[in-house]
Amino acid sequence: EIMGWTAVANWYSGHGTPPIPVGTHTSIENLGENLFHRREPIFVSDALHDERILASGTTYFDEQGTRAFALLPLWVSDQQIGTLTLEADVPHEFRDEDVRFMTTLAQQLGVAVENRQLFEQTQKRATELQTVAEVGSQASTILDVNELLWTVSNLVRTNFNLYHAHIYLLDETGDTLLLAAGAGEAGQMMVAAGHNIPASHERSLVARAARERQSVIVNDVRQTPDFLPNPVLPNTLSEMAIPMIVGDAVIGVLDLQADATDQFSIEEARVQQTLASQIAIAVQNARSFTAERNQRMLSDALRDTIVAVSSTLELNKVLELVLINASRVVAYDAANIMLIDGGIAQVVQARGYGQYSPALEDTILNLSLDIETIPHLRQVTQTGRAAIIEDTRLYADWEPVPDTEWIRSYVAAPIRVGQQIVGLLNLDSASPNAFAPEQIEQLQIFANQVGVAVQNAQLYEQIRRAQEDIQRRALQLQTVAEVGVQASTILEVNELLQTVSDLAKENFQLYHAHIYLLDETGSNLVLAAGAGFIGQQMASVGHSIPAEHPRSLVARAARERQSIIINDVRQTPDFLPNPLLPKTRSEMAIPMIVGEQVIGVLDVQSEITNRFTEDDARVQGILATQIAVAVQNAQLFAQTEAAHEQFRTLVDKAPEAIFVLDADELHFVQVSETAGRMYGIDPDQAHHYSPLMLSPEIQPNGRPSEEMAAAYLQEALAGGTPVFEWVHQNIAGELFEVEIRLMALPSTGRRLVRGSFVDIADRKRAQQEIERRATELQTVAEVGVQATTILNVDALLQTVANLTKENFNLYHAHIYLLDEASERLVLAAGAGMVGQQMLAIGHSIPFNHPRSVVARAAREQESVIVNDVRQVPDFLPNPLLPKTQSEMAIPMIVSNRVIGVLDVQADTANRFSQEDARVQGILASQIAVAIQNSQLFTQAQERSEQLKQQQAALIALAQHPSFA
Repeated sequence: EIMGWTAVANWYSGHGTPPIPVGTHTSIENLGENLFHRREPIFVSDALHDERILASGTTYFDEQGTRAFALLPLWVSDQQIGTLTLEADVPHEFRDEDVRFMTTLAQQLGVAVENRQLFEQTQKRATELQTVAEVGSQASTILDVNELLWTVSNLVRTNFNLYHAHIYLLDETGDTLLLAAGAGEAGQMMVAAGHNIPASHERSLVARAARERQSVIVNDVRQTPDFLPNPVLPNTLSEMAIPMIVGDAVIGVLDLQADATDQFSIEEARVQQTLASQIAIAVQNARSFTAERNQRMLSDALRDTIVAVSSTLELNKVLELVLINASRVVAYDAANIMLIDGGIAQVVQARGYGQYSPALEDTILNLSLDIETIPHLRQVTQTGRAAIIEDTRLYADWEPVPDTEWIRSYVAAPIRVGQQIVGLLNLDSASPNAFAPEQIEQLQIFANQVGVAVQNAQLYEQIRRAQEDIQRRALQLQTVAEVGVQASTILEVNELLQTVSDLAKENFQLYHAHIYLLDETGSNLVLAAGAGFIGQQMASVGHSIPAEHPRSLVARAARERQSIIINDVRQTPDFLPNPLLPKTRSEMAIPMIVGEQVIGVLDVQSEITNRFTEDDARVQGILATQIAVAVQNAQLFAQTEAAHEQFRTLVDKAPEAIFVLDADELHFVQVSETAGRMYGIDPDQAHHYSPLMLSPEIQPNGRPSEEMAAAYLQEALAGGTPVFEWVHQNIAGELFEVEIRLMALPSTGRRLVRGSFVDIADRKRAQQEIERRATELQTVAEVGVQATTILNVDALLQTVANLTKENFNLYHAHIYLLDEASERLVLAAGAGMVGQQMLAIGHSIPFNHPRSVVARAAREQESVIVNDVRQVPDFLPNPLLPKTQSEMAIPMIVSNRVIGVLDVQADTANRFSQEDARVQGILASQIAVAIQNSQLFTQAQERSEQLKQQQAALIALAQHPSFA
């Protein structure tokens, strides 16, 4: 529909009324639609008398003073684009040749105008395409998404001479179009306000373009009833929204606005679609680059963290490095690590708080919180999942620590050791909504590393304590042996007890030690000796305690025939303080028992609370027994001087095995009943035997028994009291280990040596068990450290399988990984050639197999032990492992998820215990974390390579001639 006409050119002869100026717009009503809007030309010789002019009702010619004129319509194809008007202020007759000439002129003018329009359109498209190329070129060089979109918005508005341009991006859900960037100040205001449009909005051009996946044009927003005006952009008259598509995915919308009507055409939509596609590709490239960079930063930070965890056992240093490396992946203003003990979360490492208050760092490091009283901490520990508080001011239960009111957002991830949550990794930000849900997985990775560090530190502490305990126990046992040796050489009771009291106080670093003996009636415990001057003072006044005294530790130990420990006498209402010993804080009373008889009590005291343990009680119990034996021996020895029969009674009733040896003949003179029972001989026939007849030819140290026996006898005859370990052999040929004490006996005419021995098999087994556990824990640590340094899953599992078999002295070890898709436990690695054979045939076990130890461990998420496979009817034997007699399967769990099973086998029955399960459980947890770390590292590498390939392909596509 033609609304009016605009003068674009004129010529004036200088006579009559001048023509209307160029640019003057005249409505169709004033011109007369029938005259100006037509196909055929009109020639009027005299306007005052022409019926056609009179009928049209136009006043145009009167106003111009026109008498004669020619109206020659200009047509391009089927569209009238204008009129050539020739006017005169006097009547004029048009001849036929005038008509032909003017008609031809109008036709040629129409062709010329058409050519000019085509030229201008072509030139405009070329300019626009060049602008698209330039904008696209600049966009392709920017790899930061925000910078890219702001740059493109401003370039598009400037280079296309638009009123406004802005870019929307679809959120992850695809439900909302978020304004990501806009040109100029108006764009900044809208972005700052969080402007967005629901993708389903029916009246939005932007939403419609995204839904329909094609450009939407409104060339006069005033004529569009459902147009959504924006108060920030009041001059908008036309708008075009172009979807940004990569492949099959709509990632956003490029929205253009003009302050003139009829600004946009279909052709321009095609041009801008090219630009929108380039922007979409640039956004995808930038996102890919950002994702790759973030993944690379995660990989680098994780690698550095793993190295730190595996290279040092200093927990504080490792935790500090974890916080530093976590900041490379998840931005925060301050962070801390809490470890949980008894429901109390204690901050053990912190970073960044000092920037807000000089004293705040110390405040945080001294912070202890009851988890049950802090809702967000309770949530994490109960659910085992990370928690985010997007805005602390909107979180009703948030209670800030003093000087932490600046914290606006918070995220916490659980720290696990095995299946137990042992702490929290907490990040704080001064900005609301600083943490995104997708960052939780990254944060959890670092929390897992803290768990490994804590586990390593705990393992190291266990090993250190075990070693210290072994050394302390060894020193204590050595001290007991030394005291016992000295005690055994003193045959006068009072001297013996005084010596032992002084030695016990000094060698065990005690506040006091004294010894009570039961009197003959058994009614009173009489102080027989005490260390130092105080002990002598108490003994000199005849200090004693009634055996039935209800409040006395000493009396209670004698009555109950067991050690009594009080580790804080101030907390014991009925404790009997001694004014001569005011510094006593802890006390232990150990009964001195020989056979079934309590002969007294060894009482030791310390000025330190919590000084004594059950292990101390066992060690001091050995000493008490030795003292008891020494007391009894001294008493019995006194009786032997009266009569040989009394000596025989002394020998036979002693709790330890005793013998008397003729040093020249090397034959027994006498043996006690205990010695005869242990040797398997009749004591009355002992003179037929010698110690060498009841010993192997070679002792465990490689020396001949005869040589060693001669040396020890010579030492005893020279006045020494040798104490040594020895292997005897009873009459049945069974070996047993003993500790022997020798001393020369006074005799006329014969060189006699008295010997006593006790079976030390139980003691050695206990020591060996402690040493074995310490060695196993050390082995777990070493295997765990090696596992964390290998980032290839296959190599990692093969290494661990081989190390486990070798270092734990097993028949076989292999590792299964759970394939959740097939619900099978697939053999991933096995020790040695057998493991490789099973791996080559693709050995696997159904997850729900009812008879499989491995499947059962995976389902029940706890260790399964079978200590004699021959006694298990439904045991599944493996023909490649025919010697298996016992088996233990340990689930490998990380973040409450079973990822596989560590299976170990032995060729002896009853090989595994619950303690073995706990030790191997630590190793299984370390393997699980190492597998997760290795898988994450591999995924990061693969993703990095994919991103590089995609970027190369996109660059090649952008440079292809057909793309421009």
